[in-house]
Amino acid sequence: MNPLQWHRQHQVAWITFCTVGGMAGLFFAWMESAARVTANYTMGVNAPWMFLLWLLRPAGYWLWPVYGVVFAGLTFYATMLVSVRPK
Repeated sequence: MNPLQWHRQHQVAWITFCTVGGMAGLFFAWMESAARVTANYTMGVNAPWMFLLWLLRPAGYWLWPVYGVVFAGLTFYATMLVSVRPK
């Protein structure tokens, strides 16, 4: 089951799932970060600016989006394996 031989709509759906998985991983990384806690509990700190500053330092969070992309991609691939009937 080669993903390069899928129909175009399945390839687009797979890419979309992987993108959403990466965004979910980024969200979970932000929820676990000390920068979010600082932005929420410190008076006078602008949380969106704190998030953008946090994004500039990917060393602390890069693994979470990668796990999200891999998990979503493999889940979609497994679903395709189960749902496609052999010819």
